[in-house]
Amino acid sequence: MTERKGHAGFLKLIIVYKTVMGGIGAVIAISYLELADKDLVRLVTRFANRLHLDMDSLILKSVVRRAGTLSIPTVTVIMAVILAFGVLNLVEAVGLHWRQRWAEWLTILATGAFIPFEAYTVIHGMSAVKAAILVLNCVIVYYLASHKELFKGIGGGGKGQG
Repeated sequence: MTERKGHAGFLKLIIVYKTVMGGIGAVIAISYLELADKDLVRLVTRFANRLHLDMDSLILKSVVRRAGTLSIPTVTVIMAVILAFGVLNLVEAVGLHWRQRWAEWLTILATGAFIPFEAYTVIHGMSAVKAAILVLNCVIVYYLASHKELFKGIGGGGKGQG
């Protein structure tokens, strides 16, 4: 029982992570809807300034430059994808909170599907944040795949099962 509580603690961290990532994606995408007809370069610059990001950063300069080359339909598609991933993360978080077997598998598949892409980005542009996200997602997939007892359904204990 004590071991299960320890494992449940990490599950709560996964739920918080998925909720935060989902919320960020949803807020970014929904915010864009209000600003869709505005100057994208000015919006990205203002957003970066509000977050107190280093405007001299090569990455941020590149993002601002590229924002100026994107058409409104392209940005709309990008925001739709960001919104879809945000909603997916929120669905995963709710399902994990309720200890649903489908949420376990959805999270393993959705998170695991991005690991090769994340590994590629780490190899081709190493940064501490990219590496941390890659490691975290690998740990999440391993943890969920190896702790079936935390979930309701076939072969799992989960809440309310005894």
